[in-house]
Amino acid sequence: MERFAPMSSKIWFMRTHLCLSLIVTLIACASEPSGLADIAKEPTRSERSSSIVQGATPPLVIDPKMLSVVRIDPHRSLGDPTASLAIVEFGDYQCPYCRRFHVGTFSKLNENYIETGKVRYFYRDFPLSMHEHAFSAAVAAHCADAQGRYWQMQELLYAEQARLGNDLYIELATELNLDIGRFKECLKSAAPRRAVSRDIAEGRRAGINATPSFIIGYVEQDRVTIKRMAAGVPDFDVFAKELDALAR
Repeated sequence: MERFAPMSSKIWFMRTHLCLSLIVTLIACASEPSGLADIAKEPTRSERSSSIVQGATPPLVIDPKMLSVVRIDPHRSLGDPTASLAIVEFGDYQCPYCRRFHVGTFSKLNENYIETGKVRYFYRDFPLSMHEHAFSAAVAAHCADAQGRYWQMQELLYAEQARLGNDLYIELATELNLDIGRFKECLKSAAPRRAVSRDIAEGRRAGINATPSFIIGYVEQDRVTIKRMAAGVPDFDVFAKELDALAR
């Protein structure tokens, strides 16, 4: 496992150089999110073939001194509500690196830290403008949440990343035994779009500009005090080292 190399504490340095370092090391999807973009265009052949990314470099993790907190949605969380230590992910359903995390590292994190009550996990949407279906996929997850199937829909969306689009959302809603009429109406409504846009705004406020991005810190009511940040695809050992160091 590579050793963590803390960067300068000045957050302007992180914001200026993060995207460049991500491009050079190929560790994350980087771009500004698109707001309410929702274009029904099929993924390209290269996107389909890159559903599982191999050999991504572990991310550079920093100890931010100027960022303090990030707001959370307690409803979209896993783990013991009393856990003081938290991971907040900002993700994009069409980002192949996000998929790599969810079909790989996440299961070990869940088994060893979340289900054991040590860590609470929060998910926030950060669809990127370079991914034409990312925003609509996030909306679909929120619409599944309206019928109590948020996490199940999330898992399926990442598993079927190469097929994102309205037809897939309906197919997955059927598989999850959702009320299809309600689900279709929700896809057209403003409420889930506003929820996704709020996540984007919070990510920007926290300096997020790549996916997946992770914040590790302590839960304090409706926010997490930021102690560590990472962009890219950390492996389990990387997470474990940081979580164990912050455990209290």
